[in-house]
Amino acid sequence: MTAEPVITEVPDPIEGWLELEPLYRGLHEHHEPLRGFVLTDGWQSAQQTILATDADSIVLVARVDGRAIALLDGLIRPHPITGVLSGYINSAYVEPEWRRRGVTARMVEHFERWAVDHGATDLTLGIDVANEDGVAAWERLGFEPEPYRMRRPLD
Repeated sequence: MTAEPVITEVPDPIEGWLELEPLYRGLHEHHEPLRGFVLTDGWQSAQQTILATDADSIVLVARVDGRAIALLDGLIRPHPITGVLSGYINSAYVEPEWRRRGVTARMVEHFERWAVDHGATDLTLGIDVANEDGVAAWERLGFEPEPYRMRRPLD
């Protein structure tokens, strides 16, 4: 029988980058066919910069037998006009063989507790509508669509 994932906070994502890098790579590669974007040279340093500069942020990792199998990173995001605080899930990824086993739900529960402790009144996230499995997973966790952000490519 396989051990249950253990979810922990990563105190220093830059120091823990060697463990996080394969998960972020998996996340970005999962989105490549959905969005048509390709990882650029140096994406790792760009991802590290994001992780290092987000104030009031958290990175969670799920491990099984010491091996990282999932991540979730998020932050507290104040509304620019009202000041209302939201817990924003920036990235979430579970290795394919661990999907549909409740790993994301457990990570979201941990993030929710952290966000509430930091004054958040709701949780938000962005997702590509082409990621149908992801949309369905987030809806199962109680997330509801809000007005869409739209995009138009320029010639």
